[in-house]
Amino acid sequence: MDGHVLRGQLSELFAYGHQRPLPFITGTTRDEGASFVKPMGIRTAGDLRKLMQDNSIAQQAMRLVGDVEITDDNATEMASELITRCFELSADFLARSMTLSAPTRMYRFDRHSGSARRKELGVHHGCELRYVFGNLPTSRGYSSVDREISNRLRATLLQFARGEQNLSVDAWTSATLQAR
Repeated sequence: MDGHVLRGQLSELFAYGHQRPLPFITGTTRDEGASFVKPMGIRTAGDLRKLMQDNSIAQQAMRLVGDVEITDDNATEMASELITRCFELSADFLARSMTLSAPTRMYRFDRHSGSARRKELGVHHGCELRYVFGNLPTSRGYSSVDREISNRLRATLLQFARGEQNLSVDAWTSATLQAR
């Protein structure tokens, strides 16, 4: 790292509790890995095995996926699942680390919008950001239900930013070492 802003590897800073004690939100989407498979060039079982070869997080994630044979027929689907699990492991690690010093919340975004359906990406990485910022144009397949979800999400984020502990969305659980 540069020694000025980050004085070490992010994982080490969090593992040893050197992060600032600020309220923290992290989360993932249901199909987090879907948008990464094609750009990473994963088309075959060999491509996926090569990705996993020296990647300890990917190896951990594969254990979560279970005992599934990776074949050329399922390689892209397995890669998407594996990348999604890697994101989940990272978010979980950050949340566990932050619970030692500050209120922490985790989410798993699961809304499959019209825009994502057209691109066959599912609930892909970053798709929740349109909801966070309320940028949901009807021309891209967003509905009144999407706008209501966005309004509730933004209200909850505002409550969290104000330091309120009883958030309005019941599905948001407080991350604790026991709960995670």
